[in-house]
Amino acid sequence: MSQQIASKMISLVPTNGTEFDVNSGQKVIFELQPSLGLVKGRDSYLAIDVLNNSSDNKRLMLNHSAGVDSIIDRVDIYSLRTGQHLETLQNYNQWASITNQYLFENKTNLQQLQGVGTVVNAKQNTGGNLTATVNTSDDLNNNILSPISTTGQAFYNFRRYTVPLKAGIFRYWDDERLCNVMGLQGLRIELTLASPSEACFGMDAIKSDGTAVDLYDATGGIACQDLAGAGFNLRTTDHTDFNSLGLAVGNQITVKSNVADLETTINAIADVGGGELQITLANHSRQSQLVIKLF
Repeated sequence: MSQQIASKMISLVPTNGTEFDVNSGQKVIFELQPSLGLVKGRDSYLAIDVLNNSSDNKRLMLNHSAGVDSIIDRVDIYSLRTGQHLETLQNYNQWASITNQYLFENKTNLQQLQGVGTVVNAKQNTGGNLTATVNTSDDLNNNILSPISTTGQAFYNFRRYTVPLKAGIFRYWDDERLCNVMGLQGLRIELTLASPSEACFGMDAIKSDGTAVDLYDATGGIACQDLAGAGFNLRTTDHTDFNSLGLAVGNQITVKSNVADLETTINAIADVGGGELQITLANHSRQSQLVIKLF
């Protein structure tokens, strides 16, 4: 005769804090006590709140292939009571990226829950040629971490992602079985965070004709026209809406010209009609052939 086994859901918070900067080597530690008994590891998940707190409001997105897993560089699992090493997952974010690209045909849950991009694959087949995926600021999935208002103001807030912990001890890759936490004398799970440059990056702007513009590359940037006698204002006709511009109020930028480069800050962005966006700067030297770049 079968007998029902009582079960319950629990939530755990890290033992070493609840807020962490995404810095290389930062650890987030969870402890599963032996009293938990048997844990259904494959149904367990991490709930991660991510905030873009860039000092100058850079419009950032998570790695489009790895999603929120991009912030985790390494996972180490030990017995809580004995300290015995049980499992290590190195380069966690890199192989999570590969898993997302090739293990799942339907990417909907990855996009809605785990923060991957509209295009998950690192490369796309374009006319028979493989080309690197370009992530532009007009894409809705790319904007989730860094939304802006219709005046270019940054409205960044915490975004919650839920993702399974892809670990062998939780039977992630094979037939589902319960994890015997009691027999292992508890578990200590250490997540080591990645550097910000691995976890997220800036989006490209996109022109009205669909051409992507790298705002960080030495040869990229947004072409603008100088407005003589109009204060510290520049205008562009290549980008006709705020999201396509890839910028936000507060961004620190470099204005490159044929005279001299100027580092300044964006004070305002406005739609002035006629297919033009106006960018107001904190200061500006009158020059021609202007290109705006982030730094």
